[in-house]
Amino acid sequence: MKKITAICLMLLSFNSLANTALPNNRHVSVSGSAQVKAKPDLAMINLEVKSQQKTSLAAKQEIDKKVNQFLAGLERFKLTSEDVSASQLSTAPVIQYLDNGEQRVAGYRADRNLKITLNNIDQVSELINFALSIEIDQVNHIEFKSSKAKLYQQQASALAVQDATEKGQALAKAFSASLGKIYSINSEIQAPQFQYGQNRAMLEDGLYRTASKQVEGRYLPETLTFSATVYAVFDLNVPL
Repeated sequence: MKKITAICLMLLSFNSLANTALPNNRHVSVSGSAQVKAKPDLAMINLEVKSQQKTSLAAKQEIDKKVNQFLAGLERFKLTSEDVSASQLSTAPVIQYLDNGEQRVAGYRADRNLKITLNNIDQVSELINFALSIEIDQVNHIEFKSSKAKLYQQQASALAVQDATEKGQALAKAFSASLGKIYSINSEIQAPQFQYGQNRAMLEDGLYRTASKQVEGRYLPETLTFSATVYAVFDLNVPL
């Protein structure tokens, strides 16, 4: 019985090795990671326009009027139609629940989202002030990005490969061996992360308060961090 059990364990071990991506010869498996930090040069601003009227048409027309007024004033920011997305629109009845359990339509609500890509991040506060001045209802989100995101991500990947190679070489040398040819590579790329630190943007109608007075809000862009991780398996050259 012990002999049969030992044979079964050996077969299980062989099957486990066969299902992995590791070579049968001597090898070393390492991972490398890297980060690249960069300053953003784009601002993605998400605005929302709302209206409630007696009819859905009236609600839509009020929203369209505000949006058209907003779009007409974007020339001062040197924005083109490609920098603005204003296509999303939704309408729905406003249901009022009565004390007797009945329902009735109290009006109609319309919502429209605007997404603006601002190429000059120094104009964030000015753009928000303009939007609020023509009664754009809500500033939902401001996100800082980089026009060179692809380049920074490639740099992070290259540095991760370098880190994995250096780790493999160090490990091989520690055991009196040398790094051989690459056998397999897997990579993991993370979405850019935003770090505000002490420069968190303030969204209180584009204003912030000091001890003595109220002044225009400053939008200090956070640092963007591009991260990459590489998993590599190398052959090992072992001296005889």
